[in-house]
Amino acid sequence: MINNLKKYTVYIYTSFLFLASITLFVYIYPKNKQNKYEFSKGDIWQGEDLIAENDFPIKKTENEIIAEIDSIKNNLISLYYIDTIVEQNVYAYFVNEIEFLKRSEFSNETNNNSNEIQILNNFSNNVLLYISKCYQKGVVQILQKNKKNNSTKIKIKTKDRYDMHFVSDFYSSDSIKKHIYKYYSKISVIDSLNNFPIQNILSKFQLEPNIILDEKASDQYYNDQLSSVAKYSGMVKKGELIAKKGDVINADTFKKLKSLNSDNSTTQNSFTIGIGIILLYFLLYFGVYFLYFYIYKKDQLFRLRNNTFFTFQFLSVIIFTFVLSKFNFEGILNINFIPYTLFAALLISFFDFSVAFFVYFFILLLSCFFASNGFEFIFTQSIAGMICMYSLRIKQKRQQLFVALLCVVISYIAVYIGFYLMRGNQFSLKDFFSNQLYTYLISSGLLLGYFPLIYIYEKIFGFLSDFTLNELCDTNNNLLKELSEKAPGTFYHSLQVANLVEAVVRKLNGDVLLARTGALYHDIGKIKNPEYFIENQHGENIHNKLSFEDSATKIISHINNGIEIAEANYLPLQIRNFIRTHHGTTLTKYFYNSWKNNNPDKKPDINKFQYPGPKPKSIETTVVMMADAIEAASRTLKYYSQETIMNIVNNIVDNLIADEQFNEVDITLKQINEAKQIFVTKLLNIYHARIVYPE
Repeated sequence: MINNLKKYTVYIYTSFLFLASITLFVYIYPKNKQNKYEFSKGDIWQGEDLIAENDFPIKKTENEIIAEIDSIKNNLISLYYIDTIVEQNVYAYFVNEIEFLKRSEFSNETNNNSNEIQILNNFSNNVLLYISKCYQKGVVQILQKNKKNNSTKIKIKTKDRYDMHFVSDFYSSDSIKKHIYKYYSKISVIDSLNNFPIQNILSKFQLEPNIILDEKASDQYYNDQLSSVAKYSGMVKKGELIAKKGDVINADTFKKLKSLNSDNSTTQNSFTIGIGIILLYFLLYFGVYFLYFYIYKKDQLFRLRNNTFFTFQFLSVIIFTFVLSKFNFEGILNINFIPYTLFAALLISFFDFSVAFFVYFFILLLSCFFASNGFEFIFTQSIAGMICMYSLRIKQKRQQLFVALLCVVISYIAVYIGFYLMRGNQFSLKDFFSNQLYTYLISSGLLLGYFPLIYIYEKIFGFLSDFTLNELCDTNNNLLKELSEKAPGTFYHSLQVANLVEAVVRKLNGDVLLARTGALYHDIGKIKNPEYFIENQHGENIHNKLSFEDSATKIISHINNGIEIAEANYLPLQIRNFIRTHHGTTLTKYFYNSWKNNNPDKKPDINKFQYPGPKPKSIETTVVMMADAIEAASRTLKYYSQETIMNIVNNIVDNLIADEQFNEVDITLKQINEAKQIFVTKLLNIYHARIVYPE
């Protein structure tokens, strides 16, 4: 019942992941943009003569549109209107000030100097005549941006229309004031002699312009100008030749091809596009991805952790690809900025090459829907990804990542050169060091994100990398140190088992580092009661004071004790599996047989003498089970020879097979025989004969 519930839960969860991924893919797929042709400016058109099947507009490039907008901004013509009241106000203000001066300064006889009055009247008349002349021609409101450029054009409204003028055609308030001060300089002496306030009058004199900026009309005119910028520079008529086979794709042809690619006149039915996307994704997922795992990797098909990780990888790449393909930031970024090789490195860190590359290639197939040049994209990223995986096949040393990064950079450059030359381009440094090459180099550099992501993925998904296994294998870490101090015999036994396991698993193409680490920790539970195990005893055997059932219970308890210690020290689940399975469901034969010999007429309670299991489910845990029993039994031999060692190895392995301990693991008789041979060879090397030195 529980197994069926687990099975259905896995099916439901896997279906949910599939629906989530296909929903996202359909939603973000660019329905209004079908990349029908692959090309680059300066390439040779390799296809047949391309004839327009329908009329379509030629779109301007982003740079052309931006240039037109900048031109409008730089050559903006402001709109003005004439205010007729200003001249009257300025004229009246100056007359009133001069008249007030006359009344106040020449009201008594002491200051009644007809010559000075005449000078003041002449000055006033000249100023008023000059002001009148200026306002008749026009005093313009000078904008900050026009102060240094008198050739700027402006439009002035007269009646119902605007006439074009230059700013230099009119006076400015500053120029008028300067001219008035010239008049004043000729009569300034009467100011100093009679304390006249003429200079004060001039300093407060405001010459308001009568040609005034119409801000509202100017803004509207500017917006109208911007809205008038056309997005198209012409039309391609039906039947017109777009590109001729063998011709170079020049700027004009390039624009036509881009316009043809972006022409969405036949792709507006989102429903039919969505159906097509669903069909293709369904074929990819079930016809490629699902069938591969079902036929070749069935054991991994319905693992919740693996499916979650793979789906997370799919969705991450699809989202990144979508963002860079849709918002390419003025053409600076493209999907090649995405570090696809980083995903390849992460996959090879947790899975074997066949699974890692298949999932990686599936990710590339999904991403190429967004690529402008699908073949070049798939080819380039596949080569770089495979080389990255090859470079990281040995991950025990962190420096290997930098070797992988260098290999990826070289592969990108080599593939880029190949495509560059294949297009028939003449070599040019400027064209060679293009944005695309820099994109590949930056993408390679992002491979340095591998180390932090490995740590994060281990914590989130419960995976185990070689870097963590190397740390766990260090015999100086706290847990193994404690084992060596409290149970030195068990520690030495674990080291010997690890050496045997490493040799066998390497021959069987298993995970050597995982198997060695599991072997080092498989008896970690003996830390709690080391004196109950023969390898740690010195002198009296504590089991002589216990019943056979109690002794069996104490021996079996090292499994649960080991799990408790492993959990307390945060050992990964994969290592805990070695602790659980290294005895499977076998019996503590010594105490079981002893009990039967002492109680021939009674039926034993087998549960008191049987390990709780489970049985091993992988090559690595199976080899540890064999090595643990063989290494312990080999210590009981009175003398060591090939025959005695071979007998003990055969007996132990055959008994495990007969006890059905290997029923849940995919292992062949050929592999078992290979393992036996290696065990014999290694034990002979350990217990080889030594010469007796003369006294």
